[in-house]
Amino acid sequence: MKKILFLLYIVPALLMAQSPSQDRPLNVSFYYAPFHLPGTDSLYVELYFSVDGSSAKYIKTAYLDKHGKKKTGYIATIGFKILITKNDTIVGVRKYVLNSPVKKDSLEISRNFADVKRFQLKPDKYKLSIEIYDTNSTAEPISYSTDLDFTSFSSDSIFFSGIEFVSNLSKATGEDLKNYPELVKNGLLVVPYVSDFFPSYVKKLSYYLEIYNTGAVLNYEPFLLKVYLENSESLEVLPKYVYYFRKQSAPAIVAASEINIETLPSGKYNLVFEIRDKNNNLKYQKRFLFGRSNPKIDKKLLDTIPDVNIDTTFVARIPSDSLFEYIKYLYPISNPMEISFAQTQIKAGDIKMMRNYFYVFWVRRNGKNPEKEWKNYLSQVKYVNERFSTQIKKGYETDRGRVYLQYGSPDDVISEEHDPGLVPYEIWYYYHIKGQNNVKFVFYNPDLNYNGYVLLHSTAKGEVYLPNWKAHLDKRFNNMYDPYNNNVEDYMGRHLDRDIMQDKNDRQYNRNGR
Repeated sequence: MKKILFLLYIVPALLMAQSPSQDRPLNVSFYYAPFHLPGTDSLYVELYFSVDGSSAKYIKTAYLDKHGKKKTGYIATIGFKILITKNDTIVGVRKYVLNSPVKKDSLEISRNFADVKRFQLKPDKYKLSIEIYDTNSTAEPISYSTDLDFTSFSSDSIFFSGIEFVSNLSKATGEDLKNYPELVKNGLLVVPYVSDFFPSYVKKLSYYLEIYNTGAVLNYEPFLLKVYLENSESLEVLPKYVYYFRKQSAPAIVAASEINIETLPSGKYNLVFEIRDKNNNLKYQKRFLFGRSNPKIDKKLLDTIPDVNIDTTFVARIPSDSLFEYIKYLYPISNPMEISFAQTQIKAGDIKMMRNYFYVFWVRRNGKNPEKEWKNYLSQVKYVNERFSTQIKKGYETDRGRVYLQYGSPDDVISEEHDPGLVPYEIWYYYHIKGQNNVKFVFYNPDLNYNGYVLLHSTAKGEVYLPNWKAHLDKRFNNMYDPYNNNVEDYMGRHLDRDIMQDKNDRQYNRNGR
């Protein structure tokens, strides 16, 4: 996706004409996204425009309604001149006018109106020139030009289209295809949200993109698409915004969904897409930057971080350099708003605010004795750092460390490290956690790295869920069968179930001393 301007916390990306005339300047949001045409050596680029209705000039105009009756109303008319060239040779040109929705009278609120235009091109380098003007206004036209580089679309590896942020995503009807053909893609009505900035009134981040060449690269096997949000500065993942989608590899695949960002604080974030093969190996990763302004959520958190005198509290005794690490220790038990706020404070380096935040964090958990609550938690962090750390991650940053800190010590653990036919795995059982009974977490170590266990499957709400998780534990099975087939029945599955139940029964027997 290409943006014209990124103004975080202020306004969406805008093309703005500055004019000394009495007519107001025209405001138009704009970006573009390229898409591949599978089975060809071509692509098409979509140009998205959104005109700020309040910046356009309306005049009283006669028009025909949908029933063919003559009526009058106030209409704005925006002219577009689009030119795409390659080495000074014109390869694409479009000149047209876009009419606004009709206003019944001049006092009616002006609505924004959007447009989409497509150009078919070969993977190459081009120059895009745009001129936009209000036909009813004396304001100067908007002029813009930029270079386009689509050479990566000739790659034989996995690659992505541009991303289209969406204001409305639904299954297309026959009427949609007839009336809005430019908004229909792969059976979906995709109404663009022409910006990468999301103010507080936008509650959902919806997107549409396409993924190419997974069939050839992954041998037409199923794969896992992991989608998540991360802080764009620290690249730290926001645990509450992680989603998994099971996909079948093919020449082209649509990825379209929505994320609830109602409680996402202000900041710069990446929307990240990861393609992982059936063995959970990362094959491709793509990031798209976006901005969020959510002052109500920011204020809600800031209001809980008072300017308190902590000179006599346990926090005053924490060295400044340790404070940074201690705040990171809180991530596994923090909500998304707290994580984002903490990351911002760490980056800003405001020691006083960090101490206040750290103190209030524990006052919320234990108002009578926050120091005791912190010390208890710190002892757990020290344990997971000793037990679960890898060569590149501290224990609290690993999946097992995070689960241990978030849910506590498991009630029972089944571990298998030496079976030659199985990938090393651990199954953690919790009898009661957060309103659920008999919850399990399955971790496995597919790369056989020291302490390199990652979460494969869980029955806990909000955690990754993979129904046929047992298939991932058998080395031979991964090479022979589809691990996403939920109806697989073979000796391995029954054998593994028997071993797990026997191990669990033995542990119960030993624990009861029978």
